[in-house]
Amino acid sequence: MNARAAGWLAFGAVMVSGIGHLALQYAPRPWSAYGHIDIAQLLFATPIFRTHWPYWTFPFEYHPVIGWGSALASYVAGELVVLIMLWIAVVALAARAAALHLAARVGPRRTIVFWSLAPQLLLFGGQNFDALATFTLVFAAGALRADRPIRAGVSIAIGAATKLFPLVAVPPYLIALWRANDRRRALSFTAATLVALALIDVPAIVAPFSLLSYGVSPYGVATWNVDSIWLPVAMLLDLVTTPARADQVISALSIGGLVLSYLVLVIRPAFRRGADPERLVWIAVAALLFWTRLRSTQYAIWLLPIFVLYVPDPRLLLFMFAGDLVTFLAVFGLRGVTRDVLGPEAVPFYLAMSGGAVIRQIAVAWLLVRARVR
Repeated sequence: MNARAAGWLAFGAVMVSGIGHLALQYAPRPWSAYGHIDIAQLLFATPIFRTHWPYWTFPFEYHPVIGWGSALASYVAGELVVLIMLWIAVVALAARAAALHLAARVGPRRTIVFWSLAPQLLLFGGQNFDALATFTLVFAAGALRADRPIRAGVSIAIGAATKLFPLVAVPPYLIALWRANDRRRALSFTAATLVALALIDVPAIVAPFSLLSYGVSPYGVATWNVDSIWLPVAMLLDLVTTPARADQVISALSIGGLVLSYLVLVIRPAFRRGADPERLVWIAVAALLFWTRLRSTQYAIWLLPIFVLYVPDPRLLLFMFAGDLVTFLAVFGLRGVTRDVLGPEAVPFYLAMSGGAVIRQIAVAWLLVRARVR
């Protein structure tokens, strides 16, 4: 096994995932629900092939790397299925590039087991853009090790303009550069991140259908995803308070827990002698997933580099995947079987979602504990 094999296996995993989801969309219900691809649903009702440019000619929920990329692809694709295939290929190439970088760090075998052939990448890799955003963090870490702070900053900006979560990497890397008395690299890194992010995001922000008004932000939505841990929490809170009050409590808990965890697990250790900023970045990603209200099943891909680099434990990976799989089957099973999401026939699906969410939460908590151990 070599690094190239790890790369092509990751590429193939995402392509199989994407084509499989796409094929399922043409199956009868309830199986078609399992073929959900986010960008297909998002673009289906838009005039992208006539007016091309989201934010400026029609509202678009996702961030500008996806928006601008879809606009450019719409000039050559002509059909939605072709545009989707182009995006699947881009994400697959990003997964391949991540595999090459990870294999250079820890070897191809671990990379294949915990990234290229990880069940999360195979099932969810073609569903959304998570492998692309994850790659930007993998690349940024390598760029900083190679004394390329501008490349690292640009990479994080591209990741943030794709999925936002790569922004958690900026403080630990900046603190590490500052503590090393390398002010020039610290300033270069910060400037590159801010300038690149502004160049990508500002046109979408000032557009008539502004990203700020129509885009999805982690805490700008009204409530929580049903495939997050906050579903069972909300079910318990509904026994003692109103749904509106429960949402307020959940928002306070999730934001407060995230801020406190980030300060204790990431910022405080970043000031210690010998701190590894890359490890702290991935701990920050795991903490974000632990607390976020917008947890979706494909976000498990964000955690795979932690397994590759720090916690090569296949049992924990499979335990987490069990929760991911149960949640995925329940979420899309509910969509495929019933449209009465509050009817009695939906109860088993919600119970399965809650069970899967609890399994995932335990897995992420244990992954955080293991990742902190040197």
